[in-house]
Amino acid sequence: MSKKKEDLGAITDLLYEWCVEYGEPYIDVWVHHEQGCNLVNGFLDRGSPDYNKIRIYKKYETPAAGTAGESR
Repeated sequence: MSKKKEDLGAITDLLYEWCVEYGEPYIDVWVHHEQGCNLVNGFLDRGSPDYNKIRIYKKYETPAAGTAGESR
């Protein structure tokens, strides 16, 4: 198995464990990393009482080419 697939498998295992720990039936998470569109969105089942409290929406900024640092 490739490292890429192993890493993605580890991430999905963590999300599954999170759902079990908090009793959530599912969580939707998507990441879009493309020129000018560095977004992450995570949300629960709309029926969850925590739906509006812990929805995650982040926009990451990528440093300009040739600068030191990581995406924020």
